[in-house]
Amino acid sequence: LILLLDARIGALPWESMPLLREAAVCRLPCAAFLGSSLSAAQRLTSAESTEGLHSSRAYYVLNPGGDLARTQNTFESSFAKPPWEGVSGAPPPVETLATALREKNLYVYCGHGDGGKYLPAETLQRLPHCSAAFLMGCSSGALRSHGGLAPSGMALAYLHAHCPALVANLWDVTDGEIDRFCAALLKHTTEEGGSLLAAVAMARTACRLRFLTGAAAVTYGV
Repeated sequence: LILLLDARIGALPWESMPLLREAAVCRLPCAAFLGSSLSAAQRLTSAESTEGLHSSRAYYVLNPGGDLARTQNTFESSFAKPPWEGVSGAPPPVETLATALREKNLYVYCGHGDGGKYLPAETLQRLPHCSAAFLMGCSSGALRSHGGLAPSGMALAYLHAHCPALVANLWDVTDGEIDRFCAALLKHTTEEGGSLLAAVAMARTACRLRFLTGAAAVTYGV
């Protein structure tokens, strides 16, 4: 099920309604993104990259601000195993991150916000294509209204860069809770494979605050 949600109702966690809680649900801000998002999803599962997200082609940015020690301790040992690549406890170079998003199948960001501080939206949306992405920071998937003008947000930049799937948060979350969600999501996707949307639904149940932190996480794309 693909939800087409404008800025007025997109801030609500429709995916956590009882009717949709266990369903495969993704969202887009409007129907104009359907064609490019479908093409991006097909590219990820094409003959050249048959492994999809169930692969070793991933890049991570872990605690780039240096102030999320618990998150770094939780994931550093598992993220740092080759052939995964990335940075931990320090910000990534902009060009390195842009190259990783072009060449990898998956990008995992565990830090504050939407990561736009390390790769600006203006640079991101100009990429010819982009990996799937998990942005675990606060309000990383929020779209902000500007009166009568169109909304803005990093989620739109990822969609413009032909990101096949973006898992991000609609509002602020605590690090311990979103770490539990992220660990469950990575287990279901990179280790077990299968449907990303099913993995997101299952990962929500790993949160103690299922309808606060768990409901914050949504998937943009097709």
